[in-house]
Amino acid sequence: MPVEYQLVTLRARDGVSHDAMLVIDERAARLRERATGRRTACMHVHGIMGNFLVGTLRFLAPPLAREGFPVLVVETRMGNVGQLFGPGIFDRARRDLAAGAEWLRGEGWDSL
Repeated sequence: MPVEYQLVTLRARDGVSHDAMLVIDERAARLRERATGRRTACMHVHGIMGNFLVGTLRFLAPPLAREGFPVLVVETRMGNVGQLFGPGIFDRARRDLAAGAEWLRGEGWDSL
């Protein structure tokens, strides 16, 4: 089974919604779970510039997924505007990361 991509909408506690992409190889994830007894996923977050179409957000997740580590690539309110607002929105962007972690836990991933 190849690596699959699932579009997810995350909602932060303050009601702000963002897209995320789960990159997963189901077979590899099952094998890793059997070997370790844990369901481990990763969360990949860009810096102040970025989106799903460029750089490591696009190329890092598939190799990790093939090794049994599903990756939730998270967009935040920092994406593409952090250069304008910088630290002014960083504290609020942490809410987006918390939403990603909560979503993964809700999907049964017990280790991040």
